[in-house]
Amino acid sequence: MANPRWAHLYKEYWVEVLVGRCSDHRPLLLVLSKKDRNIWRGKKVFRYEAGWAKDEECEGVIRREWDKGEERGEKSLNFMNLLDNCSKALGQWNNQNKFNRVRAIKEKTEVLKKLQEDEGRHNSAEIKRVQRERRRKNSISQVLDDRGRVFRGQVEVDEAFRSYFERLFSTSNPNTAAMEKCLQNIVPRVTSEMNEKLSRPFSKLEIEVVIKSMAPLKSPGPDGFGACFYQNHWATVGDKVCSTVLDLLNGKTSFSSVNHTYIVLIPKSKDPKLVTEYRPISLCNVIYKVASKVIANRLKEVLSASISANQSAFIPGRIITDNVMVAYEVLHSMKVSKKGKKGSMAIKLDMSKAYDRIEWPYVIAVMKRLGFCEGWTSLILKCISSVSFSVLINGTPGEVLLPSRGLRQGDPLSPYLFILCAEGLSSLLNNSDLRGNTKGISVARHGLRVNHLLFADDCILFCRASVEEWRKMQDLLLIYEKASGQFLNKEKTAVFFSSNTSVEVKRKILVEGGAIVQGSYDKYLGLPTMVGRSKYNTFRSLKERVWQKISNWKNFFLSGAGKEVMIKAVLQAIPSYTMSVFMLPKRLCKEINVMLSRFWWKSQKNSSGIIWRSWERMSQSKEGGGLGFRNLSSFNSALLAKQARRILQNPSSMVATIFKQKYFRSSSLLEAKLRRAPSQIWRSIWSSLDLLKEGLRWRVGDGQNINIWGQRWLPTPSSFRVQSPNPLLNTCVLVKDLMFEGRKVWNEGFIKSIFSEEEADLIISIPLSKRDVDDRMIWGPSKKGIFSVKSAYHLEESRSRVSKGESSEQNGLGKLWKSIWRLNIPGSTKNFLWKAGNNLLATRKNLRSKRIVEDSRCPICLQEEETVMHVLWQCPAANDVWSGSVISVQKWRVGEGDLLGLLEELTEKLSIGDMEEVAVVLRGLWLRRNTFVFDSKLLSHTYVISTARESLEEYQSSCGKITEIRQQANTGGLVHSWNPLDVDWFKANWDAALDVKQRKVGLGVVIRNDKGEVMAACCESKSFVDQPAIAEGWALRKAMELCEDLRFNKVIMEGDAQVVVNAVNSQIEDLSYFGSIIEDLKVQMKEWPNWFLVDDYKLAIWPVEIAEKINPNGYSLKHPSQIWTSNVFNAKHLVTYVGDSLEDDANSRDNSHQPENDDRSHDPHVH
Repeated sequence: MANPRWAHLYKEYWVEVLVGRCSDHRPLLLVLSKKDRNIWRGKKVFRYEAGWAKDEECEGVIRREWDKGEERGEKSLNFMNLLDNCSKALGQWNNQNKFNRVRAIKEKTEVLKKLQEDEGRHNSAEIKRVQRERRRKNSISQVLDDRGRVFRGQVEVDEAFRSYFERLFSTSNPNTAAMEKCLQNIVPRVTSEMNEKLSRPFSKLEIEVVIKSMAPLKSPGPDGFGACFYQNHWATVGDKVCSTVLDLLNGKTSFSSVNHTYIVLIPKSKDPKLVTEYRPISLCNVIYKVASKVIANRLKEVLSASISANQSAFIPGRIITDNVMVAYEVLHSMKVSKKGKKGSMAIKLDMSKAYDRIEWPYVIAVMKRLGFCEGWTSLILKCISSVSFSVLINGTPGEVLLPSRGLRQGDPLSPYLFILCAEGLSSLLNNSDLRGNTKGISVARHGLRVNHLLFADDCILFCRASVEEWRKMQDLLLIYEKASGQFLNKEKTAVFFSSNTSVEVKRKILVEGGAIVQGSYDKYLGLPTMVGRSKYNTFRSLKERVWQKISNWKNFFLSGAGKEVMIKAVLQAIPSYTMSVFMLPKRLCKEINVMLSRFWWKSQKNSSGIIWRSWERMSQSKEGGGLGFRNLSSFNSALLAKQARRILQNPSSMVATIFKQKYFRSSSLLEAKLRRAPSQIWRSIWSSLDLLKEGLRWRVGDGQNINIWGQRWLPTPSSFRVQSPNPLLNTCVLVKDLMFEGRKVWNEGFIKSIFSEEEADLIISIPLSKRDVDDRMIWGPSKKGIFSVKSAYHLEESRSRVSKGESSEQNGLGKLWKSIWRLNIPGSTKNFLWKAGNNLLATRKNLRSKRIVEDSRCPICLQEEETVMHVLWQCPAANDVWSGSVISVQKWRVGEGDLLGLLEELTEKLSIGDMEEVAVVLRGLWLRRNTFVFDSKLLSHTYVISTARESLEEYQSSCGKITEIRQQANTGGLVHSWNPLDVDWFKANWDAALDVKQRKVGLGVVIRNDKGEVMAACCESKSFVDQPAIAEGWALRKAMELCEDLRFNKVIMEGDAQVVVNAVNSQIEDLSYFGSIIEDLKVQMKEWPNWFLVDDYKLAIWPVEIAEKINPNGYSLKHPSQIWTSNVFNAKHLVTYVGDSLEDDANSRDNSHQPENDDRSHDPHVH
């Protein structure tokens, strides 16, 4: 009807193809009116704008509406009505201020258009084309239903989706017999203790934790209020939110009042046409999501014990690569298997609309089978059955739908409920394997048989290759489908046979299967299931994906700082998932690095750019003079070492069991050999074992597993082994032989007689647990003792530098580079300073060295050779600029010959604010030089300075820079505020003072009652302590021992060591160097359930400072510990001796001496 040229000339006209109702020809409608062309304009949906929070008036509007609700009473105005009134008030307020914002947007738009025109017509046309394409993709003008009928226009499209979702979310009415048959083999795993934990009263703290953890800018639900609304205005709305959520969770309010949901349609393909080619994502109200997430957080606590090992999705401690590794090993065994009469097969399944078809009665039946209590299952049912839907078509909600089945994708609870439902399928398959009806595949003789693997709705089955087992598998799947409502998508189902399966058996199974397609699994969970002889060809798609991102036209407008973020956050993240289980070929890593390097240095789309520095040097840390880009090979090794560490830490997991049975059955992982014909994954993990061994250390427990002479257990850098000669002990002596028998104490005399003085002190300083704990292997490069990819990467980089004979420092400039990168200046300025400091700017001298120019003289002064230092500091034109800049720099000499030396001197003498101005002026000088070279225009020095200052102020204001430095008040006195306690409660304050040089620590404890009266105080000194965390741990242990001796049952223990407090309160085992102390404290806390541990920086005791003020003459302890107890104790004398316990015994006084100002009414009892 019309070609593109006609459409361009007559933009106000358009053509529509109508439905042919009486003929096979379809009429064409030519619309000549702009008015008719307007696409559907439905009711405008309210959305709270995050930017409103920056306006002080917004808070006032919300507070007024909230106060009105309180005045009317909570019962007369429920929470959703309150939000509705608030949205109307905010809408009115926004309309009143809209004119100013529209005008500002129009001004910015004009500036943007001018910039686009400056870039050229091609750029402007390209942007407009992309904008038109985006608008087209974001709207649905027509769609085909599952019967092939075409629906056009807003009304018809809405009707098509409404009809489709009505059928999809309508129950199939599964009968009880089908569910009973499916779930009869599930064994209850949820214990009564777990149910008690789940059913404990909900608290306000749980709600606040959920609110803070939510992503603030995620799409809101029908009420229009996202998480940022609650986070920004928590002081106003917090109490009402908490009471509403608690009412929901406790059954006082129906979930239906907050559970209306918008369905937004996400295309599954590039050009979707069918209604089935859109994925429904639910936009729930945040108030419902808070309640749902509180429930989900509790449910996660019992999932590990409730879900079978075959499932690895959404369960703490299990990750997606577990399934990838197990599946790859099984498929590898199938491929290399040449023996045996019977072959094996793997069936890859795909469940169609897995979440949407789950039947609600089936969800509850599974949970009851697993042992969940009635109250918990009833709460879950309320969440999933009280929902109502409206489909968003082009931003407009349609009619309300009431579903009778399905789990919403977007509900925090749905993923956990889905994997619970998958237990029905797992139980069927496991029971069939147990009875011998089907048989899984073993990767080693008499090894663990794997019959299925699950990752959410991705399922892969393993069995013997026979028609009989194929039919039995189909019967089991049919049982699961009838009970759960699931539907097998045969179009995406594939089967793979082992090498020893006969051709006839393959043919029979394929005939039996019908639509199932034979073939290898090209991908499983996004990774290749088979790696051929050419690893490069297998993984070269990663290079192509990186190139697709780089070649995007948008990236050519990025600044240097933007490119840095692009490389680190996007481009280098592309191969990370693959590198977590496969070692990539060196050639591929090198080619990707070359692509990234060219992208970084390229300034224009069609230019290659000058690569001024190798990628290897740019991959150094920022403190080392690089940009912190990843070295892909080292990062690959670190990711693989993580997998090896997980196998070592979780020996009972399925993936660890499979690998041990196949590759190191009679040895440990660290002693494993590569063996013959290994899989590509095992070859990759084995290559990372040297890195893992380098980072592992022993933490002393009972000392029964650590050899004194051969293993790493000392806290000494580099070797971590004993270096002293061994004249007395044999090489098999263990660390436990250095302790007193039957006591968890070091035998100091024996140790000093065997080892050198330095090593003896190190051994004695190692903290020992009072309990019988095993020796633990921890990750040394991390302070927490927990493996991290970051620490492993830096360890691998240091190993690489040592092997090449390189230094880990760059001429001692690490401190300077760190201060430069910490400046609050634009990223482009930081990148400029990096280039200038490393002499990477395109000066005439550098260009001449590249044979690009012949004359190396400065283009401005035409006198001296143009170097970086000359352009930015020594040139007369630069002197004019500096004369009008920072006052401190105006009279400086100009003879510095090295820019880094100049920056180091400036950093030492200037304030941070002045240094930030110097940085932007330096870049302004370089921009002025470029303007002169390319435009023959020399900007004035005042223009350079004013432009630099304006850009700095604009950047810092946009970042919301805080100029006021928050410092903790240092009162130096003894008067501190006291927070009253409940009756019969005590507060124990504890602290430690450490002298690192003498390796001594003074410990102090004060216990008060609910009136603030001191009931007991204690001080103690310890030697051979040189770490603050260990010192604070000893102080807390002393506080607990004192409270236990005095039988104080209700105690709040308060200290200023946040690291120690968080470690003791954590449910995760502490693997740090001082973790033995932490684990002891955890056990003691469990024995006293009414003890609570909190951190507070404003303590009532500071041992050293207070001791000096009360007793300036000093006091030293001859006895290691002193305790004072009294009914009423004067607070100003409570820690007289703690800090002074660090003094030498030679200067000490008699232990019975009391301070001159002692006016205690009760004599203390000294222990």
